[in-house]
Amino acid sequence: MAIPGERFQAGAFWRWFYGDNYRDLWTTAIEFPVLDLDTVGGGLTPLRTGGFGQSISLHFTGEDGLRYTVRSLDKDPTRRLADELQNSLVSELLHDLISTLLPAAALVVDPLMEATGILHSKHTLAVIPDDPRLGEYREERAELSTRRQAFARRTSGDTLRVEVNRFADCSDLPERLREELGIEAFREDRKLIAEWIAPQQGKDWDWASLDGVVADIRAFQSGAQESWETKDARFAPRLRDLPAERVDRLALYLPEDVLDVSFRSGASRSWQPIAQGSPGQQTAALLAFVLGFGSEPIVLDQPEDDLDSTLIYELLVKRFRETKPERQLIVVTHNPNIVVHGDAEYVVSLRVRDSQTAISCDGGLQEDGVRDEICRVMEGGREAFESRYRRIMPLRDVK
Repeated sequence: MAIPGERFQAGAFWRWFYGDNYRDLWTTAIEFPVLDLDTVGGGLTPLRTGGFGQSISLHFTGEDGLRYTVRSLDKDPTRRLADELQNSLVSELLHDLISTLLPAAALVVDPLMEATGILHSKHTLAVIPDDPRLGEYREERAELSTRRQAFARRTSGDTLRVEVNRFADCSDLPERLREELGIEAFREDRKLIAEWIAPQQGKDWDWASLDGVVADIRAFQSGAQESWETKDARFAPRLRDLPAERVDRLALYLPEDVLDVSFRSGASRSWQPIAQGSPGQQTAALLAFVLGFGSEPIVLDQPEDDLDSTLIYELLVKRFRETKPERQLIVVTHNPNIVVHGDAEYVVSLRVRDSQTAISCDGGLQEDGVRDEICRVMEGGREAFESRYRRIMPLRDVK
């Protein structure tokens, strides 16, 4: 037996002023089936939380390949209110107006949809008990982090290092508290709770901190804990009156992993965070990563951007020659070193005429027409190429 909305109980004056609505149904003890996560759909696995408006929901995947969504009957419309209206007569009225909704409306709509032949999801009222499977949600997320770490180790090399720090990003916690608890106001109080949950600088994530805060909230709501430390005294009654589903959503909070990328170049053998590198160093490091991992075809658009000529030859050209036997490389470039010294198997020169792009020349490097086109487009023509060569590399007497 369960009562859908015990908070809608009201005396005669309140009913006269705000209306009876569906209070009697909301406050009646009803026998509900218990949702068995082991049997429905062949077994349900928690996927994610949802419902960022008034509803609270939890999404599951079933062994039968279908998606299942559990949504709370009760709603919380006050989360969109301005701070100054929280815990006011306005917020109290909005809370109470949920009593105008028929809690079993979905069961009424289903047969109507069925009769008219409209495709729809079938609804069932049920109670979700505490279930060990919800705890497995954390274990599965930890396994994902482990796989990410293994991938990072495989893709790291002599010049680029990728590291995954598990559960290290709690920067979104104050905002997530706003979403999960459905409390728009009381920013400082949300920050205080976030400080209790998040690990201290240099410390690893600890589930015990989150579980402790969740347990304290539940104890405060049940009366086992008499007070709550606040920055704003109005926050305590707001927290006490939260639907239980909101606290459950907080218990499912998972911090994100942090990706640290570092590089080293030239004679330096020390690692530097990639964010501290020059644009050229960042480009070189990321290109080394892209070209060093995978076997599927890859398209690169002007990879020479931000690279000096030395890096173009030492990094791109050499890596292209090493990589192309194992994977197909499609490169858009204006740099002749990439085409010529990278031993391009097939060259396509494009031109634009009357706003239309067309092939000007195509073929292999062994073809004279392709060589002339490369010299014309990328070197400014044979005369410019020879003149530049004579100025930079003067001919010497050969003895």
